[in-house]
Amino acid sequence: MNFFRIFLYLKLYVLYKKVQILFYLFVLISKNICTLMVDFSYKNITSSMVILKCIGPDRFFLERAIFPQEVFSSMAPEGSQLEIWGIESYGPNLEQRLRVSSSSSSSSLEDLVAA
Repeated sequence: MNFFRIFLYLKLYVLYKKVQILFYLFVLISKNICTLMVDFSYKNITSSMVILKCIGPDRFFLERAIFPQEVFSSMAPEGSQLEIWGIESYGPNLEQRLRVSSSSSSSSLEDLVAA
């Protein structure tokens, strides 16, 4: 009788852990489906290096150094804020702030940086 009780508790514990794992997977999948990722590209048309920062929902963060004439392509959650930082002799300078969206006719951000 004692063996049967231990066996039953063990089976219930394993079932509980499986349900817990399925719940966590469901939460992860549902969060990722709700966030629409948008393709975008950026071409640095300036003669100096710039820093591209993309800040989005659900702790999304992307930061890259973009060299002159370089084209950078990536994906970001819709509604993310894109910042282009230039480097001046006195420190960093915010040159452009944009919003990543899928509603624009072109997802390319080329030629939007202030020269």
